[in-house]
Amino acid sequence: MTTGKLRGMHPMMARCVDKLSDYLDSIIASKSQGALNIKEVMVGFAVDVIASTSFATDVNITDRSSSNPFLFNAIRLFDFKVWRFALLFLLPDVVNRAIGNSIGLSDKRFNFFRDLARAIIKQRKEAKLANGGKNKQRSDIVQLMIDAYVYEDSLRDTSYAKLTASAENDDHHEAEPQKSTNNSTSSKKRLTENEIIAQCILVFAAGFETTATTTSNILYFLSLNPEIQDRLVEELNSSLKGVEEDSAEYYEVVMNRSPYLEAVIKETLRISPPVGRLQRRVGVDGYQLGGITLDKNIEVDISVLAVHRDPRYYPEPDRFNPDRFLPENKHLLTPYTFLVFGDGPRNCMGMRFAYQEIRLCLAKIVRRFAFERTPETVVPLNYDKIGFLTCKNIPLK
Repeated sequence: MTTGKLRGMHPMMARCVDKLSDYLDSIIASKSQGALNIKEVMVGFAVDVIASTSFATDVNITDRSSSNPFLFNAIRLFDFKVWRFALLFLLPDVVNRAIGNSIGLSDKRFNFFRDLARAIIKQRKEAKLANGGKNKQRSDIVQLMIDAYVYEDSLRDTSYAKLTASAENDDHHEAEPQKSTNNSTSSKKRLTENEIIAQCILVFAAGFETTATTTSNILYFLSLNPEIQDRLVEELNSSLKGVEEDSAEYYEVVMNRSPYLEAVIKETLRISPPVGRLQRRVGVDGYQLGGITLDKNIEVDISVLAVHRDPRYYPEPDRFNPDRFLPENKHLLTPYTFLVFGDGPRNCMGMRFAYQEIRLCLAKIVRRFAFERTPETVVPLNYDKIGFLTCKNIPLK
């Protein structure tokens, strides 16, 4: 998830944004005259991006029928039974495996994505053999993991310092891992097929619902605050005037030189984080947290929503105010109080991927379309009672 590799996914994400834009055009031309459930639309967009970047598959964003197997299975992947998910937490792993409840998700949907990922890996390997051992490069997540390796010595490194993903959009070079200090050469280890499949499914499961929720929530808050929407459009129109959408300059402006766009995204994530809590396990004996001694393997739950709505850190916490995250106000923020992606060495590896997808989406559609509330728009949002902090219906125009 480095800058260079994410930049290589720009064309794939841009095609998905173009399809979204065309679909919104069709909504305006339809009998509904622009009225739509923005959450449903953004689910289609998020699935489209994940399908393209993780599974090398094109999805028609307008097709919600069972004839589109990828979208059909994606939407139903999280249709789990509450009792099955509860058993994951209540019973030992060995018991859950014995009763066929190892993941809590729909086995049929999970197996669809497992088999699809396996077929793509096989196809890539066969294509490489047919091409004399050379890859016809496609800069998607499957190919990056097929090409990836880790040094055996790094598997024994317990510092994890190198694993922190940075939210900053600075370019950085990927350094070769250091050689072993015991005068022996570190050996390379390729990822196994099962490891690659697992990561593809993880990226999908963690990335599609959370991103769909975030993009739809952003448009919801913009519709409630038209002055903020106008200010965002003004920034983007000014910075992107005369810039071609497929150019390197466009990518640079959207990713690195649009501070109000970044502020709008972060304020949405602050006030409505898709994941309401983080869980971490204590790794050592006798750890002190807030004056309390915790035993090894104790689980610590951190309420993201409570921290994000704490007036000590964010004055008027229920007010949508992107100015909090502008560069000139950075000194007013308290470290470790923005936890939507976690923080520290075990933060979300897909953070920069998510930011890129959301930025590219908003940079185009908010300049082409104005979003308004409708009589059916509920204020505040009614979140689902179980699972992520999401809403199935967000009516906008």
